[in-house]
Amino acid sequence: MWYGGDLLFEGRCYAEFMSRLAGMKVPEVFTYEGNGFDGVLAWHKVLCLPEGEPASVHGMEYDAYYGAGLLAYCYGATVKKDPVSAALEERAAGLLRRHTQAVGVYDYHRNSWAKAAAAYVMHRLTGPRAKPLGFRRAWASLDGAYHYRWQQNLIHRDANRWAAFSWGSTSSSGKVRPCGFVVPARGLAPDLEPLVYFHPRSLTGKVSVAADGKAPAKAPRGPIYRYRCRDDGLETAGVVSSPLLDRYYAFWSLPGGPCVLFTVFRTRGACKVTWTGLPVQFYSRPGMTSGRRYVDAEGEQALHEKAERTSSWWCVDDALGMVVAGGTGRVRIERSIGNNWARTGAYRDKCDGVFVSGLRGVRAAARTTPVDLAVALWTDTPHDRIARAAAAVRTLGQLPAGWKGQIIGDPSRPGTRHVAVANLFGRETSATVDVSMPEGAAVFSPGTIVTGRTGRMSLHLGALETFGESGEVYAEVLEGGTVVARRVTAARYVFRPADGKPARLALRYTGQPAEAFVWTDARSGKQRALKAATGGVPRFVVALNRPGRLEIRRPAADRVGPAVEIFDIRVRNEDSVRVEVRAADRSGIAGIDLLCDGRPLGARVLPPYVWVHRPGKGSHTYCAVATDAAARPNRRSSFKRTVDVGVTAR
Repeated sequence: MWYGGDLLFEGRCYAEFMSRLAGMKVPEVFTYEGNGFDGVLAWHKVLCLPEGEPASVHGMEYDAYYGAGLLAYCYGATVKKDPVSAALEERAAGLLRRHTQAVGVYDYHRNSWAKAAAAYVMHRLTGPRAKPLGFRRAWASLDGAYHYRWQQNLIHRDANRWAAFSWGSTSSSGKVRPCGFVVPARGLAPDLEPLVYFHPRSLTGKVSVAADGKAPAKAPRGPIYRYRCRDDGLETAGVVSSPLLDRYYAFWSLPGGPCVLFTVFRTRGACKVTWTGLPVQFYSRPGMTSGRRYVDAEGEQALHEKAERTSSWWCVDDALGMVVAGGTGRVRIERSIGNNWARTGAYRDKCDGVFVSGLRGVRAAARTTPVDLAVALWTDTPHDRIARAAAAVRTLGQLPAGWKGQIIGDPSRPGTRHVAVANLFGRETSATVDVSMPEGAAVFSPGTIVTGRTGRMSLHLGALETFGESGEVYAEVLEGGTVVARRVTAARYVFRPADGKPARLALRYTGQPAEAFVWTDARSGKQRALKAATGGVPRFVVALNRPGRLEIRRPAADRVGPAVEIFDIRVRNEDSVRVEVRAADRSGIAGIDLLCDGRPLGARVLPPYVWVHRPGKGSHTYCAVATDAAARPNRRSSFKRTVDVGVTAR
């Protein structure tokens, strides 16, 4: 076999075959605690798309959707007896069968027949496999956010989508090519048609720059990026530099909201800029996909038809839609041959690309921004709702230079708004943001100062830092003085009079349906249920004489383990290992356990989560296990890290 996981697990299968046929144990190099196969399997599970294919987070090198994860998931199901892997194997096998029938010829790159044969033998020799979970349960077990540092890649999975943004592999730093993908879950239905094509320039496009005069000095190498992961979402911002141009990107996968991407190009010197525009590509192959419908403000057409259009939004098959703020307003639709170095164009995958806001030879002076664009991507949302969301987009004004902010209305929950702000290259690190809405002042976690229906929020963001949150609770002071309001979690908000003066406060809630609303006096602890007026958005009026707390009790509890990673690990003085772990969760972190070679080293309940350990000479594998503070605690293990202690390189 030829590529990636296929190649690795073909070798692992052969090791299993030979050992079992010879009546010998599998050599320890394949089975010890830190063996690479278990790590690759863990990553393959996170990469699994709704169709059953592991995503290529830096884009396809060869063709797509041909069951590339089959042997990895087969190894998990048969050797590791993992019920999640067994569920993913079934879906990968179905994809492999469909692709083999569609192509109909032997291809040694894909080698579909060899994969099927290897999986068959694995089941015969190592069975019975684990009993597979239902695919929905298997998918839900992998929900959460992940950072894989060697691929400089972030992934967020939930019931509605699989989303990722990558800054380029650490092994190819000379060729930095960020890209991003958003894949709708589409109800996780069986036999899903492959939808999104994983093009290496997805969501970023191809840029070419020509000096308009003398070119500046060589730019620093990159990329440079920051990120934050939590169990229910992620955000990241960074810059990719070239001698003439700095390309800034900020990406959010917001809990219960859209994926948001900011794209800002800032020139280092005078130049001419050509950019394909911001693209999303859709996979196409006869026998695997059917015709797709594209809709925007100009109407409807078949996706494969080449077109130039004008619109601030688009939607394909009511499965994936985009709202655009800024840019040129132009949309280009074009079919191309997939990114594949082998075979003829007729044989290779095709992709239908939707490109927004492209540029052709635009002259730009030094230190200007020829591209300044924000988009929001929604999954499994009808096109008429995407159109309404486009009409409700608002750019945050009066931000410091180098900052960018957007307010995005939710197409399915009227009144709910999602806010994304990034300091891309600003020198100022503080800003006051106007969060006044028709419903009142939106309440966010940094704190909102409420005067009447007006709200102000103070943000503090360093370079390449981001803020993203959904506004679901709005406050209005009906009588009295100013009120300070703050979101603690999505289900808890606190309020207090800013100047000690009593206030009469109206609260509105626009989020998911709630079972109850409870008001708690912060000093006495006395609680009372709030009753909303029937019909429309729930609205309550409370007398705020002293600090109080609003609790929103919803049926959807936190069922996802924390985002957790071994952030830093290093050997010190040749005999000790320092391990730093980071974790975050919407419910808070109850504690983190660190394991070395499967043995516990103790727990930490407060940050910083740091251990210094002397494990002895040799190779040692570390893993962190984080537990959240939810009513029913959830646990999540980090990716494992292996280090050599007391081993002198020769």
